[in-house]
Amino acid sequence: MKALSRDNSGFTLVELLIVAVILGIVTSAIFSVYLTYMKTAYTQDEVLDVQQNLRIAMDTLSADLQLAGVLVPPLDANNHPVYPIQKNAYGDYSTCLQITTTSPEGRFARVSKTTAQFPGGFTNITTTVGSSPASAGIAVGDRVRIIRPYDNSIPFTNITAYIVATPVASNPLSLSLNAPSALATGISINPGDMVAKINTPSINSYPANAYNTIVYRIVTGGNCPVGSCLSRQVSPASPLPAPAANEIVAIDISHLSFSYLIDGTPPTETTEPAGSESSVKAVRVTLTGTTTKKTDSAWKSRNRQLSTIVKLRNRRIN
Repeated sequence: MKALSRDNSGFTLVELLIVAVILGIVTSAIFSVYLTYMKTAYTQDEVLDVQQNLRIAMDTLSADLQLAGVLVPPLDANNHPVYPIQKNAYGDYSTCLQITTTSPEGRFARVSKTTAQFPGGFTNITTTVGSSPASAGIAVGDRVRIIRPYDNSIPFTNITAYIVATPVASNPLSLSLNAPSALATGISINPGDMVAKINTPSINSYPANAYNTIVYRIVTGGNCPVGSCLSRQVSPASPLPAPAANEIVAIDISHLSFSYLIDGTPPTETTEPAGSESSVKAVRVTLTGTTTKKTDSAWKSRNRQLSTIVKLRNRRIN
């Protein structure tokens, strides 16, 4: 019988080493590509977060600027002019902006009652408004300011005014006015008066001033969780409260700048409109966002910038 021949040949050690080296090179190349892709993906996510923060910050700031000067009286208690934007003690015009408004919430309703109402002592007054309180953004427990539109004055000062019992979806509106008779003599709520919501953390009673201020600036620390943030403060005390008292609008905002378009022939643009506030017709807002999440030792921050021009709709020309 003829014996079957067998092929006992196999891979040599050299061949195995060559294959291992080739596999190592391929694996290293794939891993390097993967790491590069992941770093790029992380960076893009950070940049997208910064861009989203910029949009939120710009939308909030622009909304307040569009309401600057609404129903604000021409003069303050000291007979000084009141403009939609004003100088403040917390920074110069180029990096810090103070906005004047009658409703920091941007919520208004018009009294549509046909006859005047005269409160006295502690009085609950029910009055109809032009739209439902709910659609005006006013709810039970909110504090409000009553404004007389023909001269933007407030008929009630130093009086607690708040909504007490009106279901938010109904009309009329129920107001509780703590009006001592000595103050309330001859004072009324008239048809056409405006109800402005002022339910902000710094407001605990009906204010003597006919308007509030909103200050925007860049802050670090406090309740700014990382880097620097865009802060919005309503009627801040002087000196400015600690950063923890700030309302943080957006994080990772590294720079805020303003310039002002002034009426004239030709029109001009300046970063310091002091003395020309009545001629400011628009504000150019520029925000810069910066990434802050460090992914590796070679990490570099990325910057994105957003700029827009907001027209002042309620300015006064002297």
